[in-house]
Amino acid sequence: MSFVATPKAGIAARELMVSVGSKAFIAKKGQEFCFGGGGGIGLEELPVICGNALEEARGNEFELATDYYISHYLPTLLEGCDVEHLRDFLRGCAEVFPLISMDRSSSHAAETALKSLSMHLQYDEACSVIGLFCY
Repeated sequence: MSFVATPKAGIAARELMVSVGSKAFIAKKGQEFCFGGGGGIGLEELPVICGNALEEARGNEFELATDYYISHYLPTLLEGCDVEHLRDFLRGCAEVFPLISMDRSSSHAAETALKSLSMHLQYDEACSVIGLFCY
């Protein structure tokens, strides 16, 4: 028996509509990093480019994470983004995060988001950005 994620009743259908341009942009950025097509992208540019792609996803996190094609590139963007964009992504999908984590297409994206968050939390400045008190 497989589980298919469906959005909670409180999420309006208009929020789940993602433009073809947004999907194409995110897929392009994900492909650049997954398949090495990024060419001469430096480490200092990587968080900016990944952050821009995640900004494009804002408001459509559930739809993009559960899209079979896009969900393959989303973990790469979540690993490469800075803590502010990761925080915004997690806040944007907080209501539907359990559904994302149980969906067979997007569970790896949820896992990557949490792993990336744990990596960022090792640094004190990330804790203040997220709003946590770290020891």
